[in-house]
Amino acid sequence: MKNSRDQSPENIVDHWVEYFNNGNLERLLDMYHEEATLLPTFSPNLLSTPEQIEEYFVRTIEHQASVEIDDGRTIKKKLSENMYLMTG
Repeated sequence: MKNSRDQSPENIVDHWVEYFNNGNLERLLDMYHEEATLLPTFSPNLLSTPEQIEEYFVRTIEHQASVEIDDGRTIKKKLSENMYLMTG
């Protein structure tokens, strides 16, 4: 993700949700590293290229999918100084 090194993991997730729910494909894709791998919510397949990730989000946004984060069920684990795992 570009321009997010000083943001908390929670802020990054909040931005991701905002971009996804608003269909902001450009900002959403900008959050992913060029070598990212995505295990998507709405598909059983692992996506490992920028083209696959973009195609997935185009299809998902076209189907007007949305996500909501339940902060009470979110788990954050610090893996290293600049890396967190968030799930829930």
